[in-house]
Amino acid sequence: MPVMNIGPVPQSHDGFYARNNPYQVNGPKGFTEFKLMEENEDLYARFDFPGVTKESLRILVEPLKKAVFVFGDAPKEFRHDSSHRKYGTVTGLVCDCCEISNIQCFVGDGVVRLILSKKKINLHVPFSFGGATMPNVPFLARIINGYNPEVAGGHPLAHLRGHNGHNAEAEGFYAVNNPFLVSGPKGFTEFKMLENEDMFIRIDFPGVPQDAIKVRIDPTKKAVSITADAPKEHKHDSAPRNYGSATGLVCKCCEISGLVSHMSDGVLRLHLSKTRASTQSPSCISFLGGPDREDRCSTGPHTFPHGTDPHDPELTGPLLEPHPCVNIGSDMAYEWKILPNGGLYVRVDMPGVPKDRFTVSVVNGRVMVTGDAPAVSLDSGGRFYSGEVAMLESQVSIPGRKIKTIAKNGVIRLIIPPL
Repeated sequence: MPVMNIGPVPQSHDGFYARNNPYQVNGPKGFTEFKLMEENEDLYARFDFPGVTKESLRILVEPLKKAVFVFGDAPKEFRHDSSHRKYGTVTGLVCDCCEISNIQCFVGDGVVRLILSKKKINLHVPFSFGGATMPNVPFLARIINGYNPEVAGGHPLAHLRGHNGHNAEAEGFYAVNNPFLVSGPKGFTEFKMLENEDMFIRIDFPGVPQDAIKVRIDPTKKAVSITADAPKEHKHDSAPRNYGSATGLVCKCCEISGLVSHMSDGVLRLHLSKTRASTQSPSCISFLGGPDREDRCSTGPHTFPHGTDPHDPELTGPLLEPHPCVNIGSDMAYEWKILPNGGLYVRVDMPGVPKDRFTVSVVNGRVMVTGDAPAVSLDSGGRFYSGEVAMLESQVSIPGRKIKTIAKNGVIRLIIPPL
């Protein structure tokens, strides 16, 4: 006789005690709880991240120290789980006179608890920053004031891979791999199966020169390993970057017979060919494709894995993702530093953009950078980048030539002088 499941039943005629969990019968309601601590004006925040592991938790402080981003992963613990879960949220300050000075974090039993402390800062700073990663002010205002968990409905913070019910196109970044990308193929990588069953691969390695990439075929001729180095081009770069990746066959009956690589403007493009092997290998190697690095194996007897979708809705959303191939150095597309003279240094990754296709303009005090990356080889399309990277203290328009720019290898660096 089969075992039947029983769905959640409301605890009263008024419905569920807590809309965030049908099994909760008492205590504070809501997926989150925020409390302004009266004794020191610190902010206490509780986030329910059920299933999340302590090791996976990441806490990032926004460069202006106004906001804190919290990420966590709940693995697929059992084979019958429908999916793993990925969480992300943000909280922080709304005033201009303070910055986050300390973070205490406590993780246990699927709950993340933070205590954020703040301190006064000097208001006479020459620049403010916006656009790319700061959450909007109304959201922060609602958080920083706290709310009553006894009446709040809460809001979900989980994004299920392949099971996300909300429309990602409705809000968030066009591409989670780069906050400045506004059109064209998304994702750090693109894989395309060709009609002859060869494989075309695009991998973004911003900052890597042509002579700093190494592509090797594994001795088994089943896999290709890639290592790349992006040097510290300017003294204000936080660090050089090192990348690493791998791709290859999933079948046992073939081996890689040909490889053509081309590196330009911070993008590596590979064309892999195959042939039947004289002897079958006892194992196969899949390539790391897609957001979950899942095997994308074809049903054919001897093929490369299937390609990826560069317009996958999963590649749009409110949370930016770090570059998965970075081993050393910054894994985000934006970096800035206030200089001793009051100027500003900014690094922006726009892989695929040739050095003569960047533009910099300053209108009403806002510094705008655009980049046009044409389609090369078998790319599914060109890419266009655009975004504000800094805002001057006064709303003035100045010639872009007054800003020193260094554009090379799919990265543009700006040195903005003080007014």
